[in-house]
Amino acid sequence: MQISSKAFGYLSLAFVFLLFFLPPIDTDLGWHLRYGEYFLSTGTFLKQNTLTYFLPDYIWMDSRSLYQVLLAVTYKYSGLLGLSVIYGSLGVSIYWIFSKINSQIPKINILVFTITILASWVVFGLGIRTQIFTFAGILAVFYLAKISEKNPKILILLPLLFIFWANLHGGFVLGLAVCGIVFLQRLANRKWRKAIYLAIAGFFSALSALINPYGVGVYEDAIRYTQYPLWTLIAEWVPPNLDTKILLVVVALITVASTLRYSKRRVTFALCVILFFILAMQARRSIPFFVLASVLTLSDSYIERLKLLEKNIYFQKAISLLLISGIILLALIQVPNTFSFDTNWKNYCSSGMQRYPCRAIEYIKSHPIDGENVYAPYEWGGFLEWQLPEYKFFVDGRMPAWPTPDNKSPYTTYLEIVQAQPGYQQKLLSYGTDWLLLGPGTFLDIELQSKRGEYWKEIYRDEAAVIYVKK
Repeated sequence: MQISSKAFGYLSLAFVFLLFFLPPIDTDLGWHLRYGEYFLSTGTFLKQNTLTYFLPDYIWMDSRSLYQVLLAVTYKYSGLLGLSVIYGSLGVSIYWIFSKINSQIPKINILVFTITILASWVVFGLGIRTQIFTFAGILAVFYLAKISEKNPKILILLPLLFIFWANLHGGFVLGLAVCGIVFLQRLANRKWRKAIYLAIAGFFSALSALINPYGVGVYEDAIRYTQYPLWTLIAEWVPPNLDTKILLVVVALITVASTLRYSKRRVTFALCVILFFILAMQARRSIPFFVLASVLTLSDSYIERLKLLEKNIYFQKAISLLLISGIILLALIQVPNTFSFDTNWKNYCSSGMQRYPCRAIEYIKSHPIDGENVYAPYEWGGFLEWQLPEYKFFVDGRMPAWPTPDNKSPYTTYLEIVQAQPGYQQKLLSYGTDWLLLGPGTFLDIELQSKRGEYWKEIYRDEAAVIYVKK
């Protein structure tokens, strides 16, 4: 099956849109919406922590302000379905940049891009999230760096990129690191003029990142994430499993060796691969950046061979057939699933990343409970803050790296209570907890049942949640 180049381009964009047309199941969606809604209603950005009663006075230097406004506006006018459309559109934009880096191999581009996304599905498969913007930003830096080899003045766009990036995700610091690596490579290759252009652009990019509601605080927040052992606490921060680590090592060795063999003057790619390899080995959330750097490096190293493969008639037919089959498959399976999830609240509550306590929420709305401070699961925090804005909850996805008086992660403090460790009751009272909304069968639920109402009394229970109030 052969199709024209123009038709293939449109079909590629359609495929990528459908691939990214996913329901927003990220558990942090709720508090992002609360932040965005606050801006829409007040015209100012929320700085003080008003969502939780743990660390209530903390000022969070959030680097996601623009993202949160985008979410809130989209959700206000088009609901969850609109967020899925936005995510699909972001995917198309990212692929467009990706395809421009090696525009002479469009069929290989769509194949490699698909492999990149599927290999990073642990991050991209959750619907719209802030990490997508760092992936796009790193890709844009690679693209601008390549263009600037022939036209250094294009780097004037770099500071503009970082203005947006620093207001979308804290990963902008990785983009600055890539700029630094490219700069060192140009110095090593004695490309003085190009190095100077990049140094100036990089300097103003670092300054332009300060154009955000929190100024230098976004740098401080990025550094803070390196000060807590989040890989021992949060699922997406944990290192990949052994099999994945072995695969990462193999890919890294092949990629670096290929660069040094076929393109010694492009050591930039090898250094970037090493940087993202280290990050990917530490946390699986960084795997997409490693995969991206690797595929761009390998494409650069083997570009002449890839051009020959691109011209192979059998390869062209195979890719065209796979592309059309992929579109049909996604249209028949993924599109209906996303529509069902986004338009059916029952499905959202029961079929996402977490099973949410929606029936309990309806009970709370119809039977208001005295006291605004609610101890609830970390994974429910953002959702509950979104659905029950009149209450404050203990922790949510913003907080794992926030500093505490006892130098523990807030998530550690949460675990000590939910696991009913010694002193949990004193902690609940000292933090001013008014009532509890728990998952049934948790250690704390079992402990409170065994106490038979010594401190807390059960007033509600279903298959997803249980509510305790003070006796």
